[in-house]
Amino acid sequence: MCNCAGSISRQELRAAILRARKLGRCTEELAALAMRIARGHIAKEKFSGYSEQDREDIVGAWALLFVRKWQRIDPEKNPHSYITTMVANCWRMHERTTQRRIRKESAKVEEEYQSRMDQVQRFIRSYERKIEE
Repeated sequence: MCNCAGSISRQELRAAILRARKLGRCTEELAALAMRIARGHIAKEKFSGYSEQDREDIVGAWALLFVRKWQRIDPEKNPHSYITTMVANCWRMHERTTQRRIRKESAKVEEEYQSRMDQVQRFIRSYERKIEE
């Protein structure tokens, strides 16, 4: 288990947020610190059952969200918590999207199965009629 975020102090993160705000853009420094926190959070045990691709998808979704919302982080509160909450929300969104896709694909498979079974039933009835003649 990776504790990549363990070496990031609250003061270091706070200073990076303040510098980014002063510049009016998300700096590489802030993005790198936030990425270390996100990757550290995603490496935790609760995500161990997910494939590397799923974890990368979650981090990717988080990165897009972070770029849009980094200004909302209050440096006086707990910015680490804000970042990990964003990761958790991206994970939930990924779960919902995955479940929706599974339901949709299952419905297609069920529909295809039912269509094939209808064809088989028609064939059997046709065959039985020919035998009776």
